[in-house]
Amino acid sequence: MDSKHAIVLVVEDSRSDVLLLRRAFIDSQIDAEIIAACDGDESLAIVDGRFGEETGNQLDLIILDISMPGLNGIETLKLLRERPHLKEVPILMLSESRLIDDVQVALDLGATSFANKVASVAELNGLVQNIAGHWLPHSIKRPRSKPIAA
Repeated sequence: MDSKHAIVLVVEDSRSDVLLLRRAFIDSQIDAEIIAACDGDESLAIVDGRFGEETGNQLDLIILDISMPGLNGIETLKLLRERPHLKEVPILMLSESRLIDDVQVALDLGATSFANKVASVAELNGLVQNIAGHWLPHSIKRPRSKPIAA
């Protein structure tokens, strides 16, 4: 079975976190285009432009940081969920916060899931593999099997 190219929007103000996420997708052999937005306003411009209803383009997943300057992740989540063409797109909230209130607010506003940011590359690779297994299984590159010799 061949993999299907996934499109993932990462909304994260830390450039180094975006680079680490890109690397984790590559290391985990996930066939995905990672589109980065540095804040909520930029993410809304991207989804309304490149992924607006009239374009026919579809995001497969949004990874959204909660703590960002300007329009924060919670405010951005609310605005993303107001767009009819994004109602079914999974949105994973990422945060350094471990406050249950943050998790509950995000879930109440339509987040699909919530994950804490991890401290190591190995943990990040594991997180990305879990993300792909749940929301992007069609994008996991699988080695081609060799024909069985007769």
